[in-house]
Amino acid sequence: MPMGATYNFGIPSAMCQVSIMVVGQDQMFQMQMQNFPNMLRQMGGNVESESQMDVGGRQARVISASIRDQMSGSSIRSINVFIQGANLWVQVMGPDQNAQQIQQVLQSILGGLQF
Repeated sequence: MPMGATYNFGIPSAMCQVSIMVVGQDQMFQMQMQNFPNMLRQMGGNVESESQMDVGGRQARVISASIRDQMSGSSIRSINVFIQGANLWVQVMGPDQNAQQIQQVLQSILGGLQF
């Protein structure tokens, strides 16, 4: 049975959280990637953009979203990259005002991936 793994860590200097998830089964990964925008909407999130990109020679789907924290009223930004073939989901999220740092952290992670 194929295994999966999830790695979560924070980067305090950039005020962001990072999750890297590896899904062992292709079908499960495809299902997560396809259902993610609807799941965000159901949670009250706003999908701001969806695009395709190349990550290390592999096709990836990028979904940028924001969700408002009901308690504080602040907005959280989330950038999600689903890398097909590697079944890898990279998510970087943090306060909306830190969008530039979130993007920089994501680019550093994607640039360091080896397949």
